[in-house]
Amino acid sequence: MTVYRIRRDLAALLVLPIPILTAAISLVLITTQRPVLVVLAVVYVVVSVVLMIRMYRQARRRTLTVSDTSLVVQRDAYRIGAPWSEVVGIDRKRRQGLLADELVLASPVVTFVDAADKPTRVPKAAAGHPALQRIQVSFYDKNWREGPIGDRLRSLLQPSS
Repeated sequence: MTVYRIRRDLAALLVLPIPILTAAISLVLITTQRPVLVVLAVVYVVVSVVLMIRMYRQARRRTLTVSDTSLVVQRDAYRIGAPWSEVVGIDRKRRQGLLADELVLASPVVTFVDAADKPTRVPKAAAGHPALQRIQVSFYDKNWREGPIGDRLRSLLQPSS
């Protein structure tokens, strides 16, 4: 069994807008040279750093577990699991501005739990949402085609003698 965490570079990209906005807003507040606004800028920077660290850690909790029999992906509020036989295709799509290789699943098992196995609320838009049938493998392993995922997919696609 192999467990992948979401790639560090992608987790960093998810939180990238925070330091950019923090720098811009802080620069505006500090250039006013009013003591109250300078203090506000410092507080804003501290809060932004804490938020950024929290978001990065949350993103890194997302995992993809690959075994000989199945794939299981843990996202923020739900888990998707499926045996290898449920993989019906490979797609390449843009997700959040990034190109992603996705495994398309026929009928995965979706469980609404967080990374600590605590039940989560089922979102209203969850029913029938295409994200519940896709695993963005390239977000977890950049070279997934050469690793255990690619090996397993090749073995499934080879005709048996």
